[in-house]
Amino acid sequence: MSVPTGKAHGSRILAKLDLNSRVQIALLTHDAGLLDEDEPT
Repeated sequence: MSVPTGKAHGSRILAKLDLNSRVQIALLTHDAGLLDEDEPT
């Protein structure tokens, strides 16, 4: 995937979730329990 494609997908996700930054996506994911805390980052 190219960088512009990744940025476009990220922008669409932000818009659909009504969020302003990737940090907000990470917090939403964490709060929803969608992260496997045993997995290394």
